[in-house]
Amino acid sequence: MKIFYLMILGILFTGCCKDEVVGRDLLSDYEKELIPYSGYDEIEYINEEGQIVLAQSTPTKIESDRWRPGPESCSVREYQTSTSHLIFRSEDFTLQIEIDKLLAGNFTINIGRGESFYFGQDCRIPLDQPIEQRVTNISIEDYEFTNVIVFENCSDFSEISKIFYSAENGIEYLEFLNGSFLKIN
Repeated sequence: MKIFYLMILGILFTGCCKDEVVGRDLLSDYEKELIPYSGYDEIEYINEEGQIVLAQSTPTKIESDRWRPGPESCSVREYQTSTSHLIFRSEDFTLQIEIDKLLAGNFTINIGRGESFYFGQDCRIPLDQPIEQRVTNISIEDYEFTNVIVFENCSDFSEISKIFYSAENGIEYLEFLNGSFLKIN
């Protein structure tokens, strides 16, 4: 019986390998500052009827993690993510803003309202340029937006069609399919 246990221990110890870091995908200084929410702050938005709608932000978290291509693999990639939430209690939805370096600097916004809807730039345009080069100026509903990133709806059933985002203010504008909107006040 002792020999059996020694064989099992031998297999366990020889079957394990030391992790080898084969790449690091860390957030750039620009990406670390891209999500401006630093605390549990109330942010005022105004809708198309001039009514105030409040949202609450959560502090931005920057986390490091490792990814391995399979459970037996000894190769790992180290990467960082930056995440925050914007909670619209009266409208009953939450926006999750995330930059994920594991996915080549993918910058996405997910909307949760019982279900999750995905907003990104990669559903309509290629992502072969850094995030800071995707910034544009745009006007809509008699409002001018400068230095914003435009997110398109990548889901089939979301009520929101577009989101304008800036590093300075975060979510600046939400356009709904029914023609209504929320604009940062």
